[in-house]
Amino acid sequence: MGIKVPQEVAVLGVDNDESLCELSQPAMSSIYQHSALVGFEAARVLHLLMNGPASFIGNIINNQNVIITRQSTDVFAVKDEQITKAIMYINTHAPKANNIY
Repeated sequence: MGIKVPQEVAVLGVDNDESLCELSQPAMSSIYQHSALVGFEAARVLHLLMNGPASFIGNIINNQNVIITRQSTDVFAVKDEQITKAIMYINTHAPKANNIY
Protein backbone atom coordinates (compact mmCIF):
# COMPACT_ATOMS: atom_id res chain seq x y z
CA MET A 1 0.00 0.00 0.00
CA GLY A 2 3.04 2.26 0.05
CA ILE A 3 2.77 3.06 3.76
CA LYS A 4 6.17 3.44 5.43
CA VAL A 5 6.71 1.62 8.74
CA PRO A 6 7.53 3.19 11.19
CA GLN A 7 7.77 6.62 9.52
CA GLU A 8 4.05 6.86 8.70
CA VAL A 9 2.50 4.20 10.95
CA ALA A 10 3.81 2.18 13.91
CA VAL A 11 2.99 -1.54 14.01
CA LEU A 12 2.60 -3.48 17.26
CA GLY A 13 1.92 -7.21 17.34
CA VAL A 14 0.96 -9.55 20.16
CA ASP A 15 2.37 -12.76 21.75
CA ASN A 16 5.99 -11.78 21.03
CA ASP A 17 6.91 -14.78 18.89
CA GLU A 18 10.56 -13.74 18.49
CA SER A 19 11.20 -15.65 15.25
CA LEU A 20 8.16 -14.06 13.57
CA CYS A 21 8.89 -10.60 14.98
CA GLU A 22 12.49 -10.69 13.75
CA LEU A 23 11.54 -12.07 10.30
CA SER A 24 9.38 -9.07 9.42
CA GLN A 25 11.03 -6.04 7.88
CA PRO A 26 11.29 -3.87 9.88
CA ALA A 27 11.37 -6.12 12.96
CA MET A 28 7.96 -5.95 14.67
CA SER A 29 7.44 -4.68 18.20
CA SER A 30 5.13 -6.90 20.22
CA ILE A 31 3.26 -7.29 23.48
CA TYR A 32 4.49 -10.08 25.76
CA GLN A 33 1.44 -11.22 27.71
CA HIS A 34 2.91 -13.63 30.31
CA SER A 35 0.58 -16.37 29.07
CA ALA A 36 1.95 -18.84 31.63
CA LEU A 37 0.74 -16.60 34.47
CA VAL A 38 -2.73 -16.38 32.95
CA GLY A 39 -2.80 -20.17 32.52
CA PHE A 40 -1.69 -20.69 36.12
CA GLU A 41 -4.43 -18.36 37.40
CA ALA A 42 -7.03 -20.13 35.24
CA ALA A 43 -5.92 -23.50 36.64
CA ARG A 44 -6.09 -22.12 40.19
CA VAL A 45 -9.65 -20.87 39.69
CA LEU A 46 -10.66 -24.19 38.08
CA HIS A 47 -9.17 -26.07 41.04
CA LEU A 48 -11.18 -23.93 43.49
CA LEU A 49 -14.38 -24.49 41.52
CA MET A 50 -13.85 -28.27 41.33
CA ASN A 51 -12.89 -28.78 44.97
CA GLY A 52 -15.37 -26.86 47.01
CA PRO A 53 -18.33 -24.59 47.22
CA ALA A 54 -16.31 -21.68 45.79
CA SER A 55 -17.72 -19.68 42.93
CA PHE A 56 -16.05 -17.43 40.41
CA ILE A 57 -17.70 -14.69 38.41
CA GLY A 58 -15.48 -12.41 36.39
CA ASN A 59 -12.45 -12.31 34.18
CA ILE A 60 -8.89 -13.39 34.67
CA ILE A 61 -6.94 -10.25 33.89
CA ASN A 62 -3.20 -10.03 33.41
CA ASN A 63 -1.85 -6.59 34.28
CA GLN A 64 1.77 -7.54 33.71
CA ASN A 65 1.95 -7.13 29.93
CA VAL A 66 5.22 -5.77 28.58
CA ILE A 67 5.87 -4.11 25.23
CA ILE A 68 9.01 -5.44 23.54
CA THR A 69 10.16 -2.62 21.27
CA ARG A 70 11.70 -3.25 17.88
CA GLN A 71 12.02 -1.17 14.72
CA SER A 72 8.30 -1.22 13.76
CA THR A 73 7.56 1.34 16.49
CA ASP A 74 10.74 3.42 16.27
CA VAL A 75 9.19 6.78 15.49
CA PHE A 76 11.31 9.89 15.11
CA ALA A 77 9.78 13.36 15.17
CA VAL A 78 12.01 14.71 12.41
CA LYS A 79 10.65 16.14 9.17
CA ASP A 80 13.86 15.76 7.13
CA GLU A 81 13.84 12.30 5.52
CA GLN A 82 17.65 12.09 5.28
CA ILE A 83 18.04 12.81 9.00
CA THR A 84 15.36 10.24 9.80
CA LYS A 85 17.22 7.64 7.71
CA ALA A 86 20.49 8.48 9.47
CA ILE A 87 18.89 8.18 12.92
CA MET A 88 17.27 4.85 11.98
CA TYR A 89 20.60 3.53 10.65
CA ILE A 90 22.43 4.54 13.84
CA ASN A 91 19.67 3.07 16.01
CA THR A 92 19.80 -0.22 14.11
CA HIS A 93 23.57 -0.62 13.86
CA ALA A 94 25.08 1.12 16.91
CA PRO A 95 25.76 -1.03 19.98
CA LYS A 96 23.07 -0.72 22.62
CA ALA A 97 24.09 -0.07 26.24
CA ASN A 98 22.56 -3.04 28.09
CA ASN A 99 19.54 -2.89 25.74
CA ILE A 100 17.97 -0.18 27.91
CA TYR A 101 15.06 1.71 26.38
